[in-house]
Amino acid sequence: MPAEAVDRPFRVSKREVEVLGLLARGLWDREIGDALAIAQRTATWRVTNVSDKLRVSSRLEAGVFALRNGLA
Repeated sequence: MPAEAVDRPFRVSKREVEVLGLLARGLWDREIGDALAIAQRTATWRVTNVSDKLRVSSRLEAGVFALRNGLA
């Protein structure tokens, strides 16, 4: 992950923090959906949205970002 990603300000909702925590645990969209009682399609949308907000290119990067920044 680029070093500047950690310094970049970010705004994520409470629900997105939950998604990041589940990503950091290695869960896939279907499992995230089950854990949050939402449809898999909604979980996929949430993962994409939070990844875009954090400007990361993969779910792995999103999970690592969450761990490094105390969001998971």
